Amino acid sequence: MPKDRRNSPIHHDTKHNHNTLQYAKIRAKYRMTPIRHFHCALLCLGLLVLGSVESRALVFWNLDNSANQTDPGTGVPWDSVARVAGTNLSLANTTGSAIYLGNGYMLTANHVTLTTNQRITFDGVTPFVVDFTFNGGTGFKQVAPGVDLKVFKLTALPVATAVMLDSTGASFTSSVLIGYGVGRGATSLSMSPVTWGDTSTIAKRWGLNTPKSTTTAAYSGYSYTGLVSVAGSASASPAGLGDSEAALTLMDSGSAMFQLIAGNWVLVGVGTVVGQQAGANTTTFGRDATAGSSLGDINIHARVATYRDDILAAIPEPGSAILLVVGIAMLASRRQKRMS
Repeated sequence: MPKDRRNSPIHHDTKHNHNTLQYAKIRAKYRMTPIRHFHCALLCLGLLVLGSVESRALVFWNLDNSANQTDPGTGVPWDSVARVAGTNLSLANTTGSAIYLGNGYMLTANHVTLTTNQRITFDGVTPFVVDFTFNGGTGFKQVAPGVDLKVFKLTALPVATAVMLDSTGASFTSSVLIGYGVGRGATSLSMSPVTWGDTSTIAKRWGLNTPKSTTTAAYSGYSYTGLVSVAGSASASPAGLGDSEAALTLMDSGSAMFQLIAGNWVLVGVGTVVGQQAGANTTTFGRDATAGSSLGDINIHARVATYRDDILAAIPEPGSAILLVVGIAMLASRRQKRMS
């Protein structure tokens, strides 16, 4: 279990593989749709067990919307992911998902709507107010020009786990996705494409997927490095279930991609955009690859390691707290030397 780190965000070093997928090739195969227009959730193929992590995802290929809406109990920071809702927490006013960084700060996709009418909820019951005195009264701060990520602050501290930020790059291994988006619509189980449901199907869900490569995502004025995952299986048919079971859908912009590294759950990606083959508000499940035939839709997650320093730079208090701790340690050392 990761420790509850509410005072400041921290990071964890990982090794990574620079298997880069050119964005131009992605655009040739898929219709790239920024989740500004339909803020992403997670569609999943089925149930699988990977080590100690049971894969119970967001929306399933062959299970209904009631599945996987509780903490899986594996230590993954389920409580770190929240919903960006309206003043009364109604599902209809949801604009996306967000991730807790610590010290009251949140991370989400830059295109997720944040206004004074928005409220943040981790459990669907307790509302938190966005602090619009942050960043000179704007209420949020884009982490870097052209990057579809922003940081904002709450007026009160939630009881939630501050995530660990990846610092050197995710591995292309199985990851856990957690999002607060819509489920499937009135389509048959085990059929593709899957039509997304309306806002009444919004729920917090989780599932597995494996990043296949990195890419430069470019849309609506954004250009940034992302991790690519695919809604598919190792075979040409979705029936051959594997790790790549979870896919982003409506309201999952700002959702989390975690990897278990050296015993710690590390945030490696933030859901931002999907590539759709069958048109808006659908997910096509197919082969888990980025080239060839019978492919599943691709999802892109902003790569946390690339923008870790920018994320931390947008959060002033943790840096000050760290300096304070260092200062106290130095003072204690000096006093000990004088006493000796």
